[in-house]
Amino acid sequence: MNGLRNRRPATLYGLVILTFLLSRVLFYLITTAGEYRLYKSYGDDARSTSLAELYSNRDIEYPHLGVAFGAAVGFVADHSPGFLKLTVRLRPNKFEEPYNEEPQERRDVDDQYEAALGVVLFAIDAWGLWLVFAIARRAYPNDGPFERARRLFLYVLFTGGCGLILYDRQDLVVA
Repeated sequence: MNGLRNRRPATLYGLVILTFLLSRVLFYLITTAGEYRLYKSYGDDARSTSLAELYSNRDIEYPHLGVAFGAAVGFVADHSPGFLKLTVRLRPNKFEEPYNEEPQERRDVDDQYEAALGVVLFAIDAWGLWLVFAIARRAYPNDGPFERARRLFLYVLFTGGCGLILYDRQDLVVA
């Protein structure tokens, strides 16, 4: 531990960021996504009508913010490069029979949305890491680089503890 205390701040923060990135890539690849179709369905309906009309015509189990988030992810999916869908095709649920029996066009659209959901959730997760840094800097102005890096590393560990669902649910959005 003393060896880390004597490191330059750039080294400490670099280790935190490297751990963050590697853990998030790993979680993204091994996550079995399932809820994205529900978010896509709500989001597509919200984009084609209004939220008020959607809630009056359909039994929605998520609050308005969650449905609006699904619509925003749909917008990101529509404007993302086509190769983005390839990033989710190595996930465990992509080898199951029901997925392989769907028409290719539907798989492409769903995979593009699922990948866009991962990108948006990663951006929110990275923003959360920055937010921990910014709040801790103001709340603990006397802390040195080691203490700040330790707080960031704890964020990475604690959110990593739920990493297998982190990029499949709206937990980051709600939090």
